[in-house]
Amino acid sequence: AHITGAIHAGPAVSENGRAQLRQTVEHMDRHKLLVIYCGCCPWPRCPNIRPAFEMLRQMGFTNVKAVYIPDNFGANWVNLGYPTVKGA
Repeated sequence: AHITGAIHAGPAVSENGRAQLRQTVEHMDRHKLLVIYCGCCPWPRCPNIRPAFEMLRQMGFTNVKAVYIPDNFGANWVNLGYPTVKGA
């Protein structure tokens, strides 16, 4: 499952994931709000948020925000009844 309206763009911990993210956002307006999230593990140990955020800023995105998911996506989103969709 993922957040309703979200686009999966790859795990930013890997070069392939960053390339997928780069390809997903390359034609987007650099000044429009762009929200990223990862729910793989507790926030302090997340290997994806920082590389994704830094890469997007280096690409010129000026309004990047990250959703704070303290423990994981299941516990801090799905189990709280927030909107999700299943599949790609």
